Amino acid sequence: MKKLIILVILVFISGCSFNGDYVFELKEVDSEGYYEAYFCQVEDCESVLVNLIEGSSKVRCAIFDLDLENVTNALKQKDYKLVVDQKNTKDLDGLKYVMNKGESQLMHNKFCIFDDKIVWTGSMNPTGRRAYYNDNHIVIFYSKEIAQVFNDEFNELYGRTFGWGRSVNVPSFNLSGTKVQVHFCPEDFCEETVLDLIENANEIRFMTFSFTSDKIGDALLLKEDVKGVFEKSQASQEWSEYHKLKDKFDVRLDTNGYNMHHKVFIFDKKIVVFGSYNPTDNGNLYNDENMIVVYDEELAKQFLEEFERIYF
Repeated sequence: MKKLIILVILVFISGCSFNGDYVFELKEVDSEGYYEAYFCQVEDCESVLVNLIEGSSKVRCAIFDLDLENVTNALKQKDYKLVVDQKNTKDLDGLKYVMNKGESQLMHNKFCIFDDKIVWTGSMNPTGRRAYYNDNHIVIFYSKEIAQVFNDEFNELYGRTFGWGRSVNVPSFNLSGTKVQVHFCPEDFCEETVLDLIENANEIRFMTFSFTSDKIGDALLLKEDVKGVFEKSQASQEWSEYHKLKDKFDVRLDTNGYNMHHKVFIFDKKIVVFGSYNPTDNGNLYNDENMIVVYDEELAKQFLEEFERIYF
């Protein structure tokens, strides 16, 4: 079986923020695929991305917001293509890009594809605030098959088709025995996927930056074991589902002095939903978003540890 040599960053952490040194270790991963998660308040997410860029020849990125100088400098040395949103173009430092000009929807993705075989995605925008102060996650998939569907979506965006486009041709993958589903909103109906998972779950944990979907809020009210964390600046809005859910469940406002930027649901300690998609009408019907579902207890355990760090 062919082996893929990948770069794994081992981070030494102190407390709840990254302030240590890191070293690099080469690790073999078989051709069936692999994935790993990082949490940006306790791990160096910027260096993960920079080293992925530096270790690749071809890079394709669709990123809502980008201002990290190390990332922009690394991209300039590569065969790169970039898609951004019109709201965040002032700090791109000479990079060439295709821009979403939509007034009613955002190009809200955060993903990059490296050499057609590695995908970087999650909730983190590569900016100083998002990488070092906000609560964020990134997940890296080492899989040519998953890279292909992200490439398809990237090519659609790079061709200036924003909003509703083609659905994912092969939305479900077997990655080393683990089921992985890939969705791109709005065409892949992200909200419906979350609703189906809620209906079939007993224990639900979530961390949401913006949560205004009445359908998802109402579905949660039918359950018994629900805990969640809302970003406080968004929960203050009258249309936030926080006001509905706090009367039945122990849902809390985050205490980060910046932002709790996750968009995560964890079901029955074995299924994780994550990515750029916020449970909102804009996220479901208008914005360009990506949402991943992974059926894996080990990954769920890692996200639950992040949940407990924020919740308690």
